[in-house]
Amino acid sequence: MCSILSDSDIKAALNECKEPGTFKATKFFQTSKISDLTPPQVREVFDLLDTNGDGSLDGADVGDFLQKFQPSARPLTEEEICNFFAEGDPDNDGKIGVCEFQDLVVKSATK
Repeated sequence: MCSILSDSDIKAALNECKEPGTFKATKFFQTSKISDLTPPQVREVFDLLDTNGDGSLDGADVGDFLQKFQPSARPLTEEEICNFFAEGDPDNDGKIGVCEFQDLVVKSATK
């Protein structure tokens, strides 16, 4: 995905959520070590996830979340997408902005 994450950490995180229904954003951020990154590095990850470059993650971006890390990874289920938004979209506008994403990553570091 990007040079700031190790292939082994990404592989471990993807392995933990291989089966549908097993993806948890905070767990993925911990295992992949995204939660250990600096704010500018988290922004770099966010920018890679924001496919259309509009400054927010929508349902399509989140659905393809795992595939951004490994193209052959599975898409997230509808339930997993809803859970991601429940954790990362506190204003319930249907989009996760960069600040909301960074807050979610910070929260994952403390769990």
